[in-house]
Amino acid sequence: MRREFYLLSIIPNQHTRLKLQSLRHQLFQVHGLASAVAFEPVIPLAWFEAPVDSGGYARFSSGAGGLDNTVTESKGKAPQTANTPQIEFGDPMLWGGHLYISVVVQPENLLQKLINTAGQAPISASLVSAAPILEGAAPPTPESAPPIPAAEGIFLAANETEIANEEKPAAGHRRRADFLQTAVQQIAQLSPHFSPGRSLESTRIGMYSLRFSPDFRRWWEHVEWTLEWKIQLKQGYGV
Repeated sequence: MRREFYLLSIIPNQHTRLKLQSLRHQLFQVHGLASAVAFEPVIPLAWFEAPVDSGGYARFSSGAGGLDNTVTESKGKAPQTANTPQIEFGDPMLWGGHLYISVVVQPENLLQKLINTAGQAPISASLVSAAPILEGAAPPTPESAPPIPAAEGIFLAANETEIANEEKPAAGHRRRADFLQTAVQQIAQLSPHFSPGRSLESTRIGMYSLRFSPDFRRWWEHVEWTLEWKIQLKQGYGV
């Protein structure tokens, strides 16, 4: 039986998404990572058990309605420009066995404000323990929680071999280091677009529904997702 969860995310603009798709394709080709193409390159903010309505995010958005579900300005107000919050790229990082390009967000409380606006308590994602698994010990049982960690970074791929517990601890540590080093080199070589300190422009807040198989340890092999709604983010929303 599949489990369904709802993910609140920041969605990069189309130009950045195309760059990220090229990067993820490289990760797929070099490492054979199916997870690099199994889901969107988003900043995963929080997971929820139930759908979150887009209406609460009106104060974070501007622009015309339609496909993006953005909020139309009233006739009595001057139109506002849909500027993005300040989101800068950081270094590649591993969270719970998953690879991200870390980000630095201004204002600092923006991400927490977006999560709080959902109106329901988020649930924790299953994390792969950083501690080595003792040889001969049984692998941990996947929890009934979404397997992709929510993190302050753009999701790229999973370190699939480590997550699937297919290696001994020492080999796992070496592969983790090699995986991160290779990813750093690929990010640097592909484009200066992702260099630390460079800003991510024209972002949206969005809600995805994701359906996983019960075996979360290989989530990238059995996942379906749908973008439920997205709204253009702007500055000046009173956070």
